[in-house]
Amino acid sequence: MRLNESLLAFYLNHSDLQSRDFSIVFNQLNVLLSSLYLRIDSSPSFIFSDQLALSLREALFTSLADISPAVIPNLARRTKPVQNTWEYQNHSMKWNFPADHKILDVGSGGWPFSYATHLADRFPNSTTHRTEALKTDHRPFTVTDIESLDFENGAFDFVFCSHVLEHTSNPGKAMRELMRVAASGYIEVPTKMSDVCLNFTHLLDHHKWHGTVQDNTLVLMEWLDDERIPRGNQLFDALQSQYTNPFQSFFEANRSTFFASLHWKDSFEFIVIDKHGKIIDRSP
Repeated sequence: MRLNESLLAFYLNHSDLQSRDFSIVFNQLNVLLSSLYLRIDSSPSFIFSDQLALSLREALFTSLADISPAVIPNLARRTKPVQNTWEYQNHSMKWNFPADHKILDVGSGGWPFSYATHLADRFPNSTTHRTEALKTDHRPFTVTDIESLDFENGAFDFVFCSHVLEHTSNPGKAMRELMRVAASGYIEVPTKMSDVCLNFTHLLDHHKWHGTVQDNTLVLMEWLDDERIPRGNQLFDALQSQYTNPFQSFFEANRSTFFASLHWKDSFEFIVIDKHGKIIDRSP
């Protein structure tokens, strides 16, 4: 990769920091790189290495002492990506299920819950509600709608429902079904902040609701029509970047700000609010 191509790649990787200060940083980086070009005779085979990136960052700190350090990109390569939702739930969260527990993952999609004994999803084929293909394995799989689950009352000890309710037409009906078929469970939905920051608001036929949890009550709110706009992928790209940056650190330290979660036993409370601000459903 040529040096100027590398510079552009780093700039795009840190486009979330674009501002007056960032323009100053970028201009100074150009100056430093221009000087470097003279020393290496603009070799077309020159590689923009990680060590060079870090050296340039140190040079920026020295030459731009009056600029906030947070504005200067951290050009250190990550040793591993930020954990996605599935990795965090399956590898970082602690689960202690008895060996004989029957566990249903409803809306299992392309990332089925590792601890589930049974899988279920409404969409065996492609759908606007996920980007990856459905994944099944040796575990029993049922095609069924979460709003009318094809299982007997109390069929499961535990039901896992992650990033599903925000897609439903009637989430109140879906939540009653979760409580009908299982004795306990786990629910996770995106918050408003999550969908705004990660630019999910403009996707057609995707998220209808965003949520929050207050004690044992899950509150789902419908997106307003004027909120369904593209917001840019700067923060999404920053989160996925192979280079460390402040947004990744903020996300990892505040995951609960992006995803509302509820562990429940026997039952839980819920409130559903439509885009007109009216409570259209709630638990008894």
